[in-house]
Amino acid sequence: MIICGRYLSFERCFISTRARALGNSLKSFLRGKLVSFACLGLITLLALPFVLERARAADDYIASGPRAAAGSLYLIAKQGFPNLCPDKKNDAKSITDIAKILSSPRAMLGALDSGTSTAFPLFGIERYIISRGYVCGSLKFQGYRPCQEGYSAGTSPRMNWILAGTRQKTGECVLVGWYDHDSKENLYRRRGGQWLTVMGYQLTQTTKGCPTVLIVADPASGQRSWLYFEEIKNGKLVEYDSHGRLTRTTYPQGPVYRVKSSIGGQGTAILEGAAIFQVK
Repeated sequence: MIICGRYLSFERCFISTRARALGNSLKSFLRGKLVSFACLGLITLLALPFVLERARAADDYIASGPRAAAGSLYLIAKQGFPNLCPDKKNDAKSITDIAKILSSPRAMLGALDSGTSTAFPLFGIERYIISRGYVCGSLKFQGYRPCQEGYSAGTSPRMNWILAGTRQKTGECVLVGWYDHDSKENLYRRRGGQWLTVMGYQLTQTTKGCPTVLIVADPASGQRSWLYFEEIKNGKLVEYDSHGRLTRTTYPQGPVYRVKSSIGGQGTAILEGAAIFQVK
């Protein structure tokens, strides 16, 4: 059974040989799942990981935040906002060009997690949408990481809020942090993190602790992944600088979601937050 959320208008379009190959994988992609998708037509959605992979190959020095945001803007562009794509004939080049703009010092001004590998250009996204002739209807971050004034929607990621980000004409990126777990002290020590582009979500009755599975594209590898969540009832999150000095301690006010997926990284993966933005 398929639940059509903000997604499914089947576009009438010419289907290339590669697109047909993607379409042939649809049965295995959807079989036995309750899915609410992120947007647009099946071909565009299934092709996103491949487009991100080509974009990464073109310029491998851009951080995951601007790349993930560029992927979300690309998906929105295919929903009736074509000017968001700088190059309408080359999707991979468009994503690379957007990511370069969002990774510039001006776009990163006061960026979420500024100065780290997981910096995210909230200000840059807003300015980019306006510069392309559209209106940024909403732009918020919800999660544990520090956030500049005016963009915060809460200090703990809530699954209902994250699912709301899969509506039509809305872009969403999630931040997954990598932690070492100290079971004796029941704390999680942060090692790093990465941003992912949300493509949609799946509802299942078999997932323990949380009935939601996010479908994401990893801008670092071009891989499509399913993020399975399991609630951690207690524990604290800590972070140290390169000199071993404690820089941040977080006592989560809501549920903490441990992530199980095939994306890269070492240690325990934890959902740290999500950024959601709308275009009008």
